[in-house]
Amino acid sequence: MQHNPGIPHNNLNPRRKHPKRYSLIVYHISTVLLLIGILLTIIALSTARLFHIYIYDHRNPAKFHHVHIPVGLFSISTHVTWLSMEKSTLSYNLEINDLRWTLARAMSLIGLLTAIVALLVHLLLAYYQKNRKWLNVLIEIVFLLIAVTCILIGLSLAETEIEYIHDHGDMALTKLLLSNGLLSTKTQSTDESSNGNQFLMDNNNQLIMNKDNTAGISPTDNNVINNVGSIDIDRLGLTGEFALFLTPPLSSFCILISADFIYLLSFLAVLIYFVRLCEKAAADRKQMKSAETSHA
Repeated sequence: MQHNPGIPHNNLNPRRKHPKRYSLIVYHISTVLLLIGILLTIIALSTARLFHIYIYDHRNPAKFHHVHIPVGLFSISTHVTWLSMEKSTLSYNLEINDLRWTLARAMSLIGLLTAIVALLVHLLLAYYQKNRKWLNVLIEIVFLLIAVTCILIGLSLAETEIEYIHDHGDMALTKLLLSNGLLSTKTQSTDESSNGNQFLMDNNNQLIMNKDNTAGISPTDNNVINNVGSIDIDRLGLTGEFALFLTPPLSSFCILISADFIYLLSFLAVLIYFVRLCEKAAADRKQMKSAETSHA
């Protein structure tokens, strides 16, 4: 009888070796990635460098050089540079209260909180190694997936808000100038009012049309205000007296994108370890069934 040298006798049913050590290293690397992502998200949410707004005074005579509004998801400040080039902080800030902006802030905050929860779950599983089963790791994966999704949605909504302010932000910015006294109203001197102000503040602090100085524009034509603008410059007050410039997304936006990408890498690292645990659980079940069959 001839012996077949092609397959060794001890390797007729070779069992694939699972890279347990490497998958565990990748799993712990995800902790470092997750921590970096959380720190970047906190930095991005706490700084006012999402985008900047500049309003330049083109009146004759001008009252100020420009107004600078650094905008962040959770911080907005307003600064004015006077004609003497002195800078000061204004009392009233720009109000962005529409649903899109509120959802962008909420989604970003939810993404940060779920990332923190995922980190806590990871630390608990690292401490209690016996409970590091595939179902527990799945919980961490779900939280990471929520963090990635929420940050991405928040970024998309914030970018849409930038475009909206550029195209339709005249009323809110005019209200900002009126609230800080950079636009004259009916109650001010005749010399200032003779220049023609088309807006004023009512008793409820709402911006309305000035019927005395609208040059034939009726209050029902308020939709005209929202349609004023061009690719580079928006005019405030329908008079061409102001120029509005918006910067493209700045460092806070880029940091949030980086944090979201790092969350995604952490998610993939945990997913690799999760697949390894599932394979191990399946192998253990097969071994138990084989043992039961042999005993039977």
